[in-house]
Amino acid sequence: MKKNSNKEKGIISYTPFDSMRTNRLSTTPGGSTVTFVYGGYQVNQTNVKNPEAYIRASLRNTSNIKVIQDILVNFKSVNWESLVEKPKN
Repeated sequence: MKKNSNKEKGIISYTPFDSMRTNRLSTTPGGSTVTFVYGGYQVNQTNVKNPEAYIRASLRNTSNIKVIQDILVNFKSVNWESLVEKPKN
């Protein structure tokens, strides 16, 4: 994973290497950058072809939704709370 520091904002930024990606389409150029912002660091996923589906799947498969501070698509904040699936009764 590549680590970058944004000293202006005090945020550490991580970008996974292609070898760490599980969807082969994410290793081909094109698509969007989806950034998950946590307390003090962020993770950038590049070449995401369907950002909404990627965010939904990520939120469904994580146990730490409460620590997510923001989600950005191409460096712009999105209304990600509306993408969290509600528990089925």
